[in-house]
Amino acid sequence: MSEMKRYNMKFPIMGTVWMTMVLVLMQVSLLAQTVSLAENVNDNEKVFRAIKQKDKVMLEWDAFTILRGSHFALERSIDGKSYKTIALVFMAEDPATIPTYGYADRSGVNEGGNVFYRLLVYDRNEKVVRKMECSRDDKMDLHKGMAVTKF
Repeated sequence: MSEMKRYNMKFPIMGTVWMTMVLVLMQVSLLAQTVSLAENVNDNEKVFRAIKQKDKVMLEWDAFTILRGSHFALERSIDGKSYKTIALVFMAEDPATIPTYGYADRSGVNEGGNVFYRLLVYDRNEKVVRKMECSRDDKMDLHKGMAVTKF
């Protein structure tokens, strides 16, 4: 098994905001860089949720263990065909630090009828590696107020 060394360094960005950079040095080939950071985590069992609340639609999704992941793009559509990007959310370097991501869409509750959401997962080469969809449906069970998509 390869020996792994981990170094944590903090760099100040814009005053009080800090970015933690984790350097992992492994004695493996470059092809092995697609290995997941966390063991026993199956990305196919992750969930993307749209939760209708009084003044917003809360979008939540589970973290991914993609080693070279970069960011998520959240998109909204009223017809399920043409989507518009509403937010970019950048991934944590270590998926264990943020197990669930979220975004509050205040415009989503103002749309009539169904509202469709799409979550795009980008790697560090700006390539989409996953695409998931769910909708905020006015006919959904308002007890739970939730539309869930497993992917």
